[in-house]
Amino acid sequence: VRITPEELKDKLDVGEALTIIDLRHPLDLLPDPHTLPGALRISPEELERRHNEITRDGEIVLFCT
Repeated sequence: VRITPEELKDKLDVGEALTIIDLRHPLDLLPDPHTLPGALRISPEELERRHNEITRDGEIVLFCT
């Protein structure tokens, strides 16, 4: 299910339990290295190896653009 940036902000504002994963490729980060507050930066290639770093206490949001 896709959510808009506004919906994500609303969820963050009310303190909803979220885990945000920044899946952007390292080359995509060169022009803009910033990410969402609290996001875990994992490249798509690392996802299988690092999946146990992702908490499953609430909704998981994948950020890729």
